[in-house]
Amino acid sequence: MVEIQAYTRITLALDIVRRIPDGPLAGYHEIAAVKHQTTLHDTVRVDDARQSSVRCDPADGVPQDETNVCMRAVRLLQKRCGAGREAAVSIAKRIPVMGGLAGGSADAAATITALCRLWGLSLSRAEMLALGRELGMDVPYFFVGGTALDRETAGDPSPVTTSLSLDFVLVVPRFGVPTREAYAGLDYRLVNRNARLTAAMVEALGAGDRAGVARSVHNDFAATVYGRYPGLARLEKALLEQGCDAAWMSGSGSTMVGLARDQAHARRVAAVLGADPEATRVLCSRTLTAGSGLTE
Repeated sequence: MVEIQAYTRITLALDIVRRIPDGPLAGYHEIAAVKHQTTLHDTVRVDDARQSSVRCDPADGVPQDETNVCMRAVRLLQKRCGAGREAAVSIAKRIPVMGGLAGGSADAAATITALCRLWGLSLSRAEMLALGRELGMDVPYFFVGGTALDRETAGDPSPVTTSLSLDFVLVVPRFGVPTREAYAGLDYRLVNRNARLTAAMVEALGAGDRAGVARSVHNDFAATVYGRYPGLARLEKALLEQGCDAAWMSGSGSTMVGLARDQAHARRVAAVLGADPEATRVLCSRTLTAGSGLTE
C-alpha cells in the first residue's frame, strides 16, 4: 500500500491567452497561470487488488467508475508501462469538487506517483509530465509543485522561487462551475488584457513582496463567470470588507479566495463568512512552504 497527500493549488494570476485554432491541440486554450500550492489536500491511497477500482469519501460529485481521472491514471500506466497488475484507489476527499482548485488533477498526479512506487516503475520527470498531460492540462503542475508559471499547453511549468508564506480564506459556494462551462462562456473581447499583472506577480513573488502579490491578483474567467453567477462578486466584496488584502476567484471557479493578514485573521474571516448563505464551506489554508513536487 502507498499513501500520498495530494496537495492542491490556487491560482494567483490567470490569463486566457488564446484559443488554439489548429494542430494537435486545436480547441484547447493557451493560458498563463501563476499556481501556488497550499496545505489543503486529499489523501490518495493505492493498494494492489484483483480488480482495479476507485472509491472516494465523500463521493458527492465524484465519479467512481472508469471515467474517474484516477482510474484513467491506472489504465494509462497499465497500457504504457506494461504493468500486468491491478490497483484499488481510495481518496479521502477534502478539496472541493468543481471549485477551481484542481483537486482531480492533484489526485491524478498522486495516483501516478503512488502506482510507480507500488509497482516499482522508474519513470523520468519528463515521462511523468507527459503521462500527466494525457490526463489533463493541469496535472503536470503537480509533479513540479510549489509556485510555478504554467502555460499548460507547453506541458512543463516553470518554477517560481519565493520566500513568501501566505494565509488564505477559501469560500466554497453552494454550486460548482464545470471547467467546460467556464471555457464555453468566455467572451474573448475581455481576456488577455492583464499580462503585465502576471509578470508583476512573478516579480513580486520572487522579491518576497506581499503587497505586490496583493496588487497583482487577477483571473480572466471572472468577467464572464461573475456574469452568470453574481453571488461570486458579492463574496469577493465580503472578503474585502472583512479586511482581506485581496480577493479573487481561483481557476475557473467557483471557490473565492481571500488573502488574509495572518492565520488568526484568516480564522476570524472564516468564522464570519461561514454564516454567509452563499457558502457551503469556508476553509483556511496557507502556503505549502516545503512544496510537494511529486517528481522530486
